[in-house]
Amino acid sequence: MLDSEFLILAFVVNVLVTFVSAFAATRNRQEWSARRVILVASLPGPMLLATAAIILFIRVQWLEFANPEACGFDMCGFAIVGVVMGLLAAVICFIVNLLPALLGGRLAK
Repeated sequence: MLDSEFLILAFVVNVLVTFVSAFAATRNRQEWSARRVILVASLPGPMLLATAAIILFIRVQWLEFANPEACGFDMCGFAIVGVVMGLLAAVICFIVNLLPALLGGRLAK
């Protein structure tokens, strides 16, 4: 499997999980407002990305590369850029997930 195929598959699974969770939350949680359903249904994918980025940050800063000699040629800088890009991807993923969550909530009513 190529990297692009894996990214497309991950995107489709993320959108489907968001849609199904919004649909189920609207059906099972009648007392929840539409805004709450949309926000909660949009969170699983971005939370996984943000958690992975934070774990990488902790690993780089405090566990493996605590001293500057262990970094080599700007290895710590590359890892921090990866963390920032992971957090940015989590924000973009959350924004993209708002539409399938809205659709799932509307179709469940």
